[in-house]
Amino acid sequence: MKNEIELLRRQIIREREARKQAESLLENKSKELFDSNQKLVQLNIRLEDLVGERTYQLEKEKEQLKQMIDEHPLPMLISTGKENIIVNANKKALQLFKCELSDLLDKEVPDLVKSEEDSCVNDLNGTFYAFINGTKRELRCYCSNIQIDEIPGKLILLEDISEKSEMLDQITKKERQYKNLVENSSDVIFICDLDGKFKYVNPMGFKLTGFDEEELMDTHFFKLVRPDYQKKLRGFYNFQVKNKIQSTYIEFPIICKDGKELWLGQTVDINANSNGDIEFFALSREISDRIKYEKAMMRSEEKFRSIIENLELGLLEVDRNGIILKAYPQFCKLIGYSSEELVGQDPLQLMVDDESRNIILNESKKRKQGNSSVYEIKMFKKDKTPIWVMISGAPYYNEKNEVAGTVGIHLDITQRKLMEEELKEAKLLAENSLKSKDLFVANISHEIRTPLNAIMGMSQLLEQGILNQKQHQFVQAISKSSENLLMIVNDLLDFSKLEAGKMDLTLGSHNIYETITDVANLWGYKIEEKNIDFSKNISVPQKNFLYDATRLNGILSNLLHNALKFTEKGMISLNVEIVKEHKNKSVFLFKIEDTGIGISESQLAQIFESFVQAEPGIARKYGGTGLGLSISRNLIELMGSQLKVSSQLNVGTTFEFELTLEKQNESNSEKTKELIEVGLLKDLNILLVEDNQFNQIMAHSILENWNVNVVIANNGKEAIERIQEQEFDLILMDIQMPVMDGIQCSWKIRHDLKSTTPILALTANAMPNDVKKYLDVGMNGFVLKPFRQHELYISIKNVLFPDMNEKNPVTNGVNEKMKSMYSDEICDLSNLTKNCLGNEAFMRRMITVAIQEIGNNIIKLEENLNANKPAEIKNIAHSLKPTIQNVANKQAFELVRSVELDEPNETWKINVNVLISKLDLLKNELVKRNI
Repeated sequence: MKNEIELLRRQIIREREARKQAESLLENKSKELFDSNQKLVQLNIRLEDLVGERTYQLEKEKEQLKQMIDEHPLPMLISTGKENIIVNANKKALQLFKCELSDLLDKEVPDLVKSEEDSCVNDLNGTFYAFINGTKRELRCYCSNIQIDEIPGKLILLEDISEKSEMLDQITKKERQYKNLVENSSDVIFICDLDGKFKYVNPMGFKLTGFDEEELMDTHFFKLVRPDYQKKLRGFYNFQVKNKIQSTYIEFPIICKDGKELWLGQTVDINANSNGDIEFFALSREISDRIKYEKAMMRSEEKFRSIIENLELGLLEVDRNGIILKAYPQFCKLIGYSSEELVGQDPLQLMVDDESRNIILNESKKRKQGNSSVYEIKMFKKDKTPIWVMISGAPYYNEKNEVAGTVGIHLDITQRKLMEEELKEAKLLAENSLKSKDLFVANISHEIRTPLNAIMGMSQLLEQGILNQKQHQFVQAISKSSENLLMIVNDLLDFSKLEAGKMDLTLGSHNIYETITDVANLWGYKIEEKNIDFSKNISVPQKNFLYDATRLNGILSNLLHNALKFTEKGMISLNVEIVKEHKNKSVFLFKIEDTGIGISESQLAQIFESFVQAEPGIARKYGGTGLGLSISRNLIELMGSQLKVSSQLNVGTTFEFELTLEKQNESNSEKTKELIEVGLLKDLNILLVEDNQFNQIMAHSILENWNVNVVIANNGKEAIERIQEQEFDLILMDIQMPVMDGIQCSWKIRHDLKSTTPILALTANAMPNDVKKYLDVGMNGFVLKPFRQHELYISIKNVLFPDMNEKNPVTNGVNEKMKSMYSDEICDLSNLTKNCLGNEAFMRRMITVAIQEIGNNIIKLEENLNANKPAEIKNIAHSLKPTIQNVANKQAFELVRSVELDEPNETWKINVNVLISKLDLLKNELVKRNI
C-alpha cells in the first residue's frame, strides 16, 4: 500500500510538473503573442486607437487566463472502478458542472461528459468536444490511474479550453487584419534600427519612393532625406532616444528614386524588440500638397502684411481684457508711440477720453459675443494731439474656438471730421438762409396781402352799390387786377414750398374724366370769352384712378392759362388719351396746344426756370411772375413724369406730359339734400383791432352792412384798454401791429384779463406754424387776408353760432338757381350761397379757396396721423370747421367736430381715416361744381 501511495504521490508530482510546464509554455506563448501585438500597435499611428483597444482586450483576456491557471486549480474528478464512479470533485469541477458535490457522487464520469447530447465520451484523454449540461465545450483532459483504498480509480483533470481556442482564433484573425491594414495602408509604415537600417517597409514605401524592395531594404532611412535636412533629422532622433521620448512628430523632405522631392510628416515611436534592441516604428504620410499650400499662404500673408503695413491703416491686437498684444508700424506712426511703449498697456488709460472710453467698452461687449462693428472715436497721440479715427473691430479666436481678443483697424479720419464740421456750419448757414427766405416770403406776402385786402374789400363793397355801366367796368377791372395779384402771391408760396421740398401729393381715388372735363369746361368758358376757338378731345374712361386731383387740376389750369395768355387769335386745344395699358395701371398722355406767339429755340431751355419769361418784354406785356411753368414742371416730376415743350416762334406752342396712374374701384359718395342755415349777426358788439386804415374802413363798412356795432383799436395796447371799458361779443385781431402785436394782445386777454371773448385772427400768414401760434395763445380761428365778405361772415358765424339753424336776414334775395345747383352730394353749398348774396362769381372764388384749404389739410391730417400726433390733428379739425360748415353737409361737420373733441383712441383713429376720405370726396365734388 505504501508503494502504491508512493507511486501515486510520484504520479501526482509528475502531473503537477507537467501542468507547470504546460502553464509555462502557455505563458511564454501568450507573452510572445503580446509582444507581437505590441509591435503591430506601434506600426500605424492612424490605427493607434483601434490597436490600443484590441491590445487592451488581449491583455485583459491574458490576465483572465493567467488568473485561472495561477490562482485556481483545474476542475478535478476522482472516480473508482471500471464504471468511473465519481467519489469526489473540487470546487472548479462543481462550478463546471453547475451542481453540488452530492449531485456528482455515485455518478459515472461518461454520463457527465457527452460527445453528443445522447452519447458518452469514453476516451477522456486528450482534447475533444463534449456537451456539458447541454452546452458544447472544448475540453482538454488529463486522466491518471490511481488506487483508492486498493480500489482502482482515476484522477481526472478537466480543462475547459473553449475560450482559449476562441481567443487564439481571434488573435490569428486580428493578426491577418492588422497585416492587411499595414500592407494596404496609404501611409508609409516601416521599422528600422537606431542607425536607420530598414527592417520592414510596407508596399506604400516602395510605391512612394520608387525603390524596389531589394533596393530599399539594402539602404538606410537617412539616405532618403534631402541632404540639408539629414543632420537636423539625426539630431532630432538622437534627442528622442537620449531623452527616452516615446513618440515624436517631424516634417522633412525626401528625394525619390526619380529625383522628385516629397515632403513627409512622420510619427516615430521607440520600442524594444524581443532581443531588447531599440527599434524605430515609423508612420509617414506625404504632405507635399499641404506644404505647398502653406508656403503659398505664407507668401500671401507676407504680401498682404506688406500691403497693410504700407497702407494708412493702423492695426492693433488686444486680448480679451483689452491689453495690447501687438501694435503694427502704421498704428505706432499714427499714434506717436513705439511698439515697445504700447505692448502690455491698456489703450483706454493711455490714449482716449471718457466719452471714447465708454464707446470702446460698449464695442468690446460685442467682440466678446463674436460680433464685428465699425465705429468712430477721438484719440490722443503721445503729444496729446487729438485725432479722429474710424475703427473696424473684429474678434479673433483660439484653438478652442473661444474669443481670444480683438483686432482693430484704425483709419485716420481727422480731415474728414474737420470737413464734416465745416459742412455742418455750411448746412446751418444754408438752413438759416432758407429760414430767412421763408420769413421774407411770409413777410412780403403779408405786406402785399394787407393793402390787397383793402383793395378787394373796397371793390366788393362798390360792386354791391348802385353803379352805372362805366363805374361797374372800373370796379370789375380793380377786382380782376387784385385777383391776378392774389394768384401771383399764391404762386410765390407754392414755389417756396416746392423749393423747400415740403410739397406732397395727396393721392386719392378720383374720376379722371370728370377731373379733366371740369378743368376744360372752366377754361373753355374763359377762352371763348376771348373769341378763341377751344378744342378738347378727352378720350379717357369715366373710371377712378389714384392721383392728386387738386395738383392735376392746377397743372392743367396753369398750362391752359399760359396758352390763353399768349394766344390772341386762332385756337387752343386740350387732348388727353390713354397710350398704354397695364394690368393695374394706365398711361395717360396730356397735350395742350396753342397758336400763340410761340417760343424761340434759344429760349426753350430756360422757360422752366423760376422767375424767367421767354423774352424780357413778356412780363410787361402779358404779366405774370414766370413761376407757372416752373411749378407745373416740379409738380409733374413729383408725380414721376416730365413736362416736355415744343414751339415755333409766331406759330404756336405744345406742352405735353405722361402720367402713369393706378386703377381704382369706383366709389359713390353719399348724397344728401340737407341744408344748414346760419344765425344772425345783428346788434353784435365787435372789436376790430387793425392798424391799417384801409383795412379798418373796409372791415368797418362790411360789418356795418350786417348791422354790427364796431369799435376800432389801432393796436394791441388800445385793444386791452377797450376791452377793459366794455364787453364785446367778438374780437377781430390783426397779427402784425405796432406797440403790441396780435399774439401778445391775445395772450394778455386770455391770461391777464381772463376774458373768454372769441378772438378771430385777421392775418396774411396761415402757414401751419403760424396757425399753431394763434391757437396756442387762445385764438378761436383766423381769416386769411385778403378776405372776401363771405369768408369773414362764415368765420364769425362759425365761432359765435356753430349750431344755429335760424334764418339769416343777410341771405335775403339769394339766387334760387344757385341754391338748387349746389344742394346735392356730400358737397352742400346752401350756406355759402346765402353768404354770397347772389354773386355767382364771388361764390366761385370762395369754392376755389375751399378746394385749396381742404387739399392742404388732407395732407396735414395724413402726415400727423402717421406721426401719431393727435393734438395736431385736433387743431386741424378745429381749423376745418368753418370751411366744412359752409361747403359740406351736417354729417361731415359732425364728423369734424368728433375728431376735434373726442378722446384719441382706436375709434377716434377710424374717424380720422373716414374724415380724410370724406374730405377727398368733398374736394373732388367742389372741383366738379366750380365750373
